[in-house]
Amino acid sequence: MKTLSLGSGFDERDENTTTLDIAPETKPDVVWNLNEFPYPFEDDSFDQIQMYDVIEHIDNVIDVMNECYRILKKGGKFHITTPHFSSANSYTDPTHQHHLGYYSFDFFDPSHERFYYSKARFSVEQRYLYFDRRKSIKKILEKWANKNPWNYEQKWCWIFPACYLDFKLKKV
Repeated sequence: MKTLSLGSGFDERDENTTTLDIAPETKPDVVWNLNEFPYPFEDDSFDQIQMYDVIEHIDNVIDVMNECYRILKKGGKFHITTPHFSSANSYTDPTHQHHLGYYSFDFFDPSHERFYYSKARFSVEQRYLYFDRRKSIKKILEKWANKNPWNYEQKWCWIFPACYLDFKLKKV
């Protein structure tokens, strides 16, 4: 499978992964600013895209989703991680421009009632809220919050902040 790692940093690499990062010090395959479009890849180039702790730094999430949709093959997988909006990490880093929640990527799913912001079409295959590993009630919180995400984000997230979100999307 041909993989693209966006904002790859110093992540491990293999022969099937193309790395892209703005920082030449990380020695990516491609040095590129993710806020500049189009990305230097042909349409339908990759089977999967990884974007770990990057999307919150981007100027325009919708433009990035449109571009990833363009370069991902039909049925391709898009894996995103980002701090949850209730996490101190979301607000501590001054380079974070977006604070995302459990339902943020539903707006790119054609089955969502407000699917009209973007040309990108992704089904949300999986999403998961993770909590700080040091908390003794972590497993209980994770199980409850992932079963009741609306209730958690509306009423409880500022009392029991989540750490980060993990999304698995599929191009449709």
